[in-house]
Amino acid sequence: LSGVQILRLRTLALRSSRFFALLALVRSLAFSYS
Repeated sequence: LSGVQILRLRTLALRSSRFFALLALVRSLAFSYS
């Protein structure tokens, strides 16, 4: 792997983890309101 690919993978992982954190937050909010 080249340095550029590693950087790209890192930003992708950060984005997906942020997305999953948001998803978990929305899910927990939905559970608390239902």
